[in-house]
Amino acid sequence: MKENVYKTYGKGINQPDKHGVQVRIYQRNKEYSRYFSFKQWGSKAKALTAAKNWRDQITSCFNTGSIRMLKPMVNNLSGVAGVCRSVSFCKAKGKLQISYQSCWTDHTGKLKNKTFYVGNGDTWEQAKDDLAFETATAFRQLWEKHSDNNTLKQFDHNFFKGWQSGLA
Repeated sequence: MKENVYKTYGKGINQPDKHGVQVRIYQRNKEYSRYFSFKQWGSKAKALTAAKNWRDQITSCFNTGSIRMLKPMVNNLSGVAGVCRSVSFCKAKGKLQISYQSCWTDHTGKLKNKTFYVGNGDTWEQAKDDLAFETATAFRQLWEKHSDNNTLKQFDHNFFKGWQSGLA
């Protein structure tokens, strides 16, 4: 039986055979790939170092902060990209929960979600609904400003923590 020599060396780097390592990166449905032969680079360590450097160089070209949707998707009913209205049933309370959600990514590229609760179906008011929508939209616009300026590390999502205080 043939022994499997397939090994992985970090994100996007693997060894498909005993002669070299392969780097594969996928970005926006496009594959970037390169093979690093141990013989060509002189040793396994040098080939791995070259592969990691190439991978890092290619991924640095992808500015994840600026890749975002500029206009809402067709099925977005709020009219604002990244903001949607959510109505869900809370089993614990036995009531409908109404909220607006603003989707965003942090500086590492991880998808996040900030929820602005309107209330339940019994206590719904138009003023609360409007405030939640406006706050979710303002949150998203502030995130977009930081995204466009490549300052996502400075983006403070806790800035909107006391947003309901305007309801008094």
